[in-house]
Amino acid sequence: MLDLLRDSSSYKDSKSQKFPKELVYLLRDKLERIFMGREPKYQDPLVRATFGVFYNHYVEESFLKRIREDRKIEELVLIFYSKATAELKKRVQGEEWRGLVDQHVAIFIRVMQDCIRDNHLSASELMTRLAGYEAKLLSGNNEVLEPEKSTRGGQETVPEISHNVKDMRLVLMLGPIFQKTERELQKDVDHIRVLASEQVHL
Repeated sequence: MLDLLRDSSSYKDSKSQKFPKELVYLLRDKLERIFMGREPKYQDPLVRATFGVFYNHYVEESFLKRIREDRKIEELVLIFYSKATAELKKRVQGEEWRGLVDQHVAIFIRVMQDCIRDNHLSASELMTRLAGYEAKLLSGNNEVLEPEKSTRGGQETVPEISHNVKDMRLVLMLGPIFQKTERELQKDVDHIRVLASEQVHL
């Protein structure tokens, strides 16, 4: 993760730049809502678990004070990565946790982007940096988070993942068992599409 941040062309410039002071508390509140299950978009148990561990660390008085003073986005990303890694290692069997860590960090970066965008904070340079970090994280997980529509050089086209429940035969079969309408199923799928795969949808 440190290598990923250092590889960014804007990393050297970013070390002297701080994120908006409002983000400190906006992010704290957002993390709490995700952890407590009050954010419909983030209901995956593993996501809530990693965000919960990070939230508990984030609200510690000494850490919150340091964040208020330093306001370094890279520090937040690295600490979230560390907390997510430790938590996923405990909860996931085998080596699957490795891919999940990158996914969860990408979600964390998206959450910060949402906080900035939704609250109209002036941080265009920061948004560019975050988008760059997210793109690097997703580059190795395209089939899960950002399916490519085609490959370069005229090679075989990679099929795009559909998020429409009409294309999910197994989901439609299971829906009535849980007394879910097609509309409710689609809403559920939309909430977890950031971790899109048919297995996750089920």
